[in-house]
Amino acid sequence: MATHAKIHQLTPEQLALAKARKEKKERLAQQGNPTADRPTSLLARAWLPIHNPRIERPNPPAHKAKVMTWNEVDRLDKLLPMLEKAGYEHCYASGPRKLHGCLIAYKKHSYSLVSKKTVFYDDEIPGADAQYNVTGASFKTRNIGFMVALRNFNFTPNDPAYSLVTGDTLLSPQKDTIKPSRVVHSSIDPSILINATSITIEDESEDVDPDRVIVNARPPRPEDGILTISEIERWFATLPKPVSAYNVGLRTIRGNGDILPTFGTRTELPLGRNGYDEPEYTSYTHYWHLTLDYIFFFEAQQRPIAVSGLLSPLSESDMTPGLPLKRVSGSDHTCLVAELNW
Repeated sequence: MATHAKIHQLTPEQLALAKARKEKKERLAQQGNPTADRPTSLLARAWLPIHNPRIERPNPPAHKAKVMTWNEVDRLDKLLPMLEKAGYEHCYASGPRKLHGCLIAYKKHSYSLVSKKTVFYDDEIPGADAQYNVTGASFKTRNIGFMVALRNFNFTPNDPAYSLVTGDTLLSPQKDTIKPSRVVHSSIDPSILINATSITIEDESEDVDPDRVIVNARPPRPEDGILTISEIERWFATLPKPVSAYNVGLRTIRGNGDILPTFGTRTELPLGRNGYDEPEYTSYTHYWHLTLDYIFFFEAQQRPIAVSGLLSPLSESDMTPGLPLKRVSGSDHTCLVAELNW
């Protein structure tokens, strides 16, 4: 029997607020906004030094980022001149017909570009021994991965993808969240009847996200090339394992007796799992409160990397009622900064 997704409806208060903001914006555009170019000071965040006996540091470091990675980047006409003025080169890529993309900026006097690669997820064939030469996709997403010796990531620490990428085995609840997503959408198979199937995927936010309700989909067939859960686990086991700077750093701080709220302290993620010590929140809006942002690095056995400092995460009270928030963050995501030594 066909079912339908729940459509998110704005409340009368939210509609009134949106109308008021629109009218204010139009009024300022007509009058000219005298504060438009006035610099805004952001909320100060403490630097968290992390003691490591292998590192001698006689003086506090000057925290000027040499590499920055951003997602959902738009308004390049305003952003790029500011980056150039600050001494950064950049690389940018976006998915087909998307108005925002991924940007990696780096200090041009410290680095030179060797190579870059854009991965179009809709075109990728999963698995090293795939039986069928197909992409094994459930949806046309137009999403990309963009790499300049770095990578982009957009999952919560209790998501199966985080565990798979960082080398943890999947928990039973994580396997259960994968099962409903093993479908083929009408964007892949147009013959699927409209609203034939509706599958809801649970999210850690209390509000239902309409983007996570799968409609117009059917169960996969062998020829679709969609991997089983066991095949997914075997494939990820062959990949190098990235390390999260914040997960390592905040775990070290917690081990030294300092208590900071983390993702694990507000969720049911077991202590000791990768992701337990990620920041409590990195994206905090009226509609969702999530941890989605990370600084990952790869280290070789012969050249270990130490996390020697972190920019302290914003607290929930700092971000209430929700980002973007003046003098706190101009984005709905927070800024993460880590100092690495090798």
